[in-house]
Amino acid sequence: GHSAAITKQGIANLKLVALTVPVNKEMRNLVVYSLPTMKLLYSLEVANVSALVQTDVGQDSIYILEGLYENQKRNTSSCEGVISAVAMRCLTEALPENRLSRLLYKHKFDEAEKFALQFGLDVELVYKVRLNIALENLASLSLGNLDLSLWENIVEEAKADLRKVQDDQFVVQYCMDVPWPTFETTLEMLNYAKKRSLKKEDKKSLYLSEEQAMCLIEILRAEARLTTFHEAFGHKIF
Repeated sequence: GHSAAITKQGIANLKLVALTVPVNKEMRNLVVYSLPTMKLLYSLEVANVSALVQTDVGQDSIYILEGLYENQKRNTSSCEGVISAVAMRCLTEALPENRLSRLLYKHKFDEAEKFALQFGLDVELVYKVRLNIALENLASLSLGNLDLSLWENIVEEAKADLRKVQDDQFVVQYCMDVPWPTFETTLEMLNYAKKRSLKKEDKKSLYLSEEQAMCLIEILRAEARLTTFHEAFGHKIF
């Protein structure tokens, strides 16, 4: 069931790119279809002598070679005669938001971060997606993998991303949800969650909001459970 859902999602993000066969030496069309519905997403008229450039399956851009006739270079519409030049065209996603989504789907986070900053998109989305992937990795590692160096790398990257996220509610919930690998790290992240939950939008206010108070209570309860468990069973069973 779960693997089938992942496979279905993967297919839904694939596209089929093809060149139509020229009829009576007329222009060809470059067409892009979505899978598995085969819905036509895009069509572009290209030269009748054209070829797609083979690229990786995950490549975002489409490259095409087109043969140019001598009379085409003289700005006439005729496509007859001898091909005198070959041009390469590159087609890529025009909407930055769609491009960012594809980069995130492929887990190209460094590239996605630079792209989001370049086009003024929500760069926090990049950090949040990367943090969710880190959560999944930590959860899978906690099932039996004792490679502490791998754990430490994931934890340090997660800490760095949490510092970049301005959404305090997301950060607090994340710190409480992640199965951190050690008692010390778990306590550290709960303390960090406490610090973020106490941030005040109104610097002059001496009181916590109702939401902050409820959040703080949850963190303190989690700390109490953690400390009690640690005192009762020690490091070995954590």
